[in-house]
Amino acid sequence: MGKGGKGKGSSKGSWVWMPATAVKTSFRPAASSWGKSGGKSSKGAGKSGKSSWGKNGGKGGKSRKPFSELSEERKAEIRAQHEEKQQEMGREVADDTVHFGELVQRGKRYGWIKPSNFAKLPSDVQSKVKEMLKAKRQAVKQNNSTNEVFKQNVLFLHMSDVEEGMKVETGSRVKFKVYTDSEGAGAYEVALA
Repeated sequence: MGKGGKGKGSSKGSWVWMPATAVKTSFRPAASSWGKSGGKSSKGAGKSGKSSWGKNGGKGGKSRKPFSELSEERKAEIRAQHEEKQQEMGREVADDTVHFGELVQRGKRYGWIKPSNFAKLPSDVQSKVKEMLKAKRQAVKQNNSTNEVFKQNVLFLHMSDVEEGMKVETGSRVKFKVYTDSEGAGAYEVALA
């Protein structure tokens, strides 16, 4: 036998038999959820032929109603949940002053506002923002993230703190009041400026 024979391998090591099992990953549903035949004929479609993935698929495949279309009972229930969470986090209103800024990053449930004049925020809010950003920068570094929003002074925004019926997007000029809590500092009563 010559050295480096193509595809011959070496005399070291051995072959191991591995039973064929379904590989479960987060990228595709388990084989059992691909319909009766277990095949992939409709790219994850079930009996109906429609995929459970994609828009409005989400958790459980339920389509979500916009908040404005919910019953008053359900709206009150959601508001109570938000208020409970705020109390749990020790939210304290800083003052009643209206500030201005820009929404620099937005997710589905939260975002980040850059105040136009950070120096005009109450001093306790400024110090809480600096503490919060220090922790966020460390998390970004640990997770090897490329998120650069924490390189500037920003306030947290939970979308429940945006005035009802108001839609804010990244780049929107907004007006808001500020609070502090156990996590840092944020904006509430947010509306378009």
